[in-house]
Amino acid sequence: MVLATSQSITAVQVKWVQAETDNIQLYSEATGNTDGPAIVFVHGFAQAGIAFDSQFYDQDLSKRFRLIRYDMRGHGWSSAPDDINAYKSGTKLGQDLKSVIDAWAVRDVTLVGWSYGGIVISEYVRIAGDNNVANMIYVDASTSIGIQGPTMLNPRYIAILPTFVSNDYTTRMLGFKKFTEMVTKQPLSQDNYMKALGWMLATKPVCSEGMHQRVSDNDQVLSRLSKPTLVVQGDSDRIQLSIGSEVTQKLIPNSKLVVMKDAGHACFMDQPKTFNNLIAQFIGRQSTELKAISAKYNPALLVADSCK
Repeated sequence: MVLATSQSITAVQVKWVQAETDNIQLYSEATGNTDGPAIVFVHGFAQAGIAFDSQFYDQDLSKRFRLIRYDMRGHGWSSAPDDINAYKSGTKLGQDLKSVIDAWAVRDVTLVGWSYGGIVISEYVRIAGDNNVANMIYVDASTSIGIQGPTMLNPRYIAILPTFVSNDYTTRMLGFKKFTEMVTKQPLSQDNYMKALGWMLATKPVCSEGMHQRVSDNDQVLSRLSKPTLVVQGDSDRIQLSIGSEVTQKLIPNSKLVVMKDAGHACFMDQPKTFNNLIAQFIGRQSTELKAISAKYNPALLVADSCK
């Protein structure tokens, strides 16, 4: 099935992908330059691929790159089974990403993982290696879950986590309402607010419970990453503490940390043009240092170096 977009850059192709591990059907979309480098966007918990609209329909990105997004199992339009093990067990989320990449037959991909999506792209590398990866981009992202160590999350966010698994609709709605209001620094437009809250409420309690009971330790994966990696953190993130991105950047040998000004947990929503320019320049870089790129194209960025 092909859907025409209002921007008429290219058509948006829709593909249903069967997960390799079970019969889960994953909803995915692609647009942009079919001959360009592929970027695969992985959304966070209780959201959907639609979160990346400002990237997916950006004319500059679409002209240069093949853009792919999908809904994780239990999210968006993808299948949402009632079995907690469909979300909790093993590395199914990373394997789902592999299924999507294989279905679109793209090579040398740039993986962009936002929030919980950072765990997913890390799991992908754990099970598939990084031979088919050109770049990794972690955006206000977690990379592991269910392991011992200092918390990377804001206590205010941790306080509302129990509401996500409640079977009482009002309790869940109030919790997700607070979650939605914490995602960006600036209030979302009414349209985007309703979309975000709607996808959150569509996430079943069993999915929420399973995803937060998972154990996924990816520290060794990060320490062995051989591909260029960008870690992006909003300076006003009210969900993930900045220490999370700092730890991620220190674990990955060939990485840089960029702190975006005036941006919250979804920095690509708060500052879409700045974010889009940043990832385009990072992917398209050759010998130019990211600091120089940021100074030229992104005056709203603060840059912390790790690579020498």
